Amino acid sequence: MFLSEISEGRFPETVYEVVLSEYAKSLLKVDIGDTIQIDGINEPLVISGFAENSAKQMRQDTFSALLSMNGFRTHIPAENYTEQLVVQLSPFCNMQKVIADIADQLHLSEKQVIQNGNLLAVLGQSDNNFIIQLYGCAVILFLLVLIASVLMITSSLNSNVMQRTEFFGMLRCVGATRKQIMKFVRREGLRWCKFAIPIGLICGIVVVWGLCAALKFISPEYFAELPVFRVSWISILCGIIIGFLTVLLAAQAPAKKAASVSPLTAVSGNAFSRQSVKTRASEAIR
Repeated sequence: MFLSEISEGRFPETVYEVVLSEYAKSLLKVDIGDTIQIDGINEPLVISGFAENSAKQMRQDTFSALLSMNGFRTHIPAENYTEQLVVQLSPFCNMQKVIADIADQLHLSEKQVIQNGNLLAVLGQSDNNFIIQLYGCAVILFLLVLIASVLMITSSLNSNVMQRTEFFGMLRCVGATRKQIMKFVRREGLRWCKFAIPIGLICGIVVVWGLCAALKFISPEYFAELPVFRVSWISILCGIIIGFLTVLLAAQAPAKKAASVSPLTAVSGNAFSRQSVKTRASEAIR
């Protein structure tokens, strides 16, 4: 399987056509319609197109020639290649268990089973210790950012609640219950999300685009296939959900604080005032 896309021309339609990688085009100085002789194939092949270079080819400084299935079977003797089966698993299953079951049923050794390590790592299904440690670090960083966000939002809501003590006292005087006051404070926090979440998502997307562009510019041999201007809708959805949950979590303490004030003390404006520390002072009497 060759995962790169055709950048110029088309895939082979006959057994005498071939697609070369872009690196072969620049190295061999050939173009679409030219003929090329490949070792092991007696007949010359006509170039029908060029495919994008893969990261593996760029790392190994090699190029590839792609034939159609009929062309491969026509020009390559059966004894010169082995049959390989490609298995696509459901993303909702335990992939490592399924792979182990398949290998056990077909009596395959570990060397005979090749896994797409990059894809499994992205899906969180890899058994590689390095990937597991990497995800552990990501979880720790996520929790630290979440805690910092909750503390900052809680502090802002607390300040807002203390400045509006009289307002909450009037609500209590006209019959508002503690539950209604808490609900009001939570809704006020959620109203912040209308502006904060879109701004945060836009800033995050721009930063990720900048980092992807920097990686592709600094190390093209490793990040040549890394897309720059691409949006992950799953990540955006997760960001929105986490943003709402963070605000709801941060609004718990301020909401309880606003609901715990009695109507009389709230109207008097002394709900959150601190008692002054009594000090003794001696005055000289003359």
